[in-house]
Amino acid sequence: QICTKISDSGQRTAEIGAYESVLRFNEGRLGRLNIMKDLKLCISNNAINSHNKADMRRIKQGDRRAKQKTIE
Repeated sequence: QICTKISDSGQRTAEIGAYESVLRFNEGRLGRLNIMKDLKLCISNNAINSHNKADMRRIKQGDRRAKQKTIE
């Protein structure tokens, strides 16, 4: 959960949560790292590797689900 509906966050926080959700859907976790790079933040190799692995798992899971749907 990036931005819950039942928190006392303001409109700006909700907008940021929505942008984060769209970014993660479109670009995966590496999209967040790209934003951090644009902000000139230091990103460790561990962060890059873990985000790559998470994205690969997400892609493989999506491929498996799509293949399963075509089999049915």
